[in-house]
Amino acid sequence: MNVHSFFYACLDFNLRHSAIIQRTLLSHYFKKGINKRSALFKATLSLVNKDGIQGASMAKVAKMAKVSPATIYIYFNNKQDLVNRLYLDLKESFAKHAFNSYDVDYCIKDSFEKIWFNMTDFKLNQKEKASFLSQCDNTPMIDEQTRQVWLKHLTPLFEL
Repeated sequence: MNVHSFFYACLDFNLRHSAIIQRTLLSHYFKKGINKRSALFKATLSLVNKDGIQGASMAKVAKMAKVSPATIYIYFNNKQDLVNRLYLDLKESFAKHAFNSYDVDYCIKDSFEKIWFNMTDFKLNQKEKASFLSQCDNTPMIDEQTRQVWLKHLTPLFEL
């Protein structure tokens, strides 16, 4: 093997392994980011239910989520953005639950009952989420754009 062949073999080896290392690092940081975002959501949910929206300061959220207060601003612009995104995330979860096993071919009465019972089940069995949503439904903290996005998830009910 001459010097050129050796050089290209080493370069090829490094490039292949470099790509693997890059993918591994990206995957690690992506998962780490999802975990931090999830921790921020959980902390916000808990604090809003305990102290109300005004009582859930960014400092308290960061402390409960075990992240630096500056980390919050990597994922969210401000407190309103954090609350709006959590609200929308939970409303999407609520809508999925509400329309679970819903079939457009059912008669109107059966369809409405199915959706109604699913909504009731969510509120009874996911009390922390339901409480947060209830507080947010009655606050100006949730912006109109977020409310409009949420309404799109209710399209099956409106069509019914």
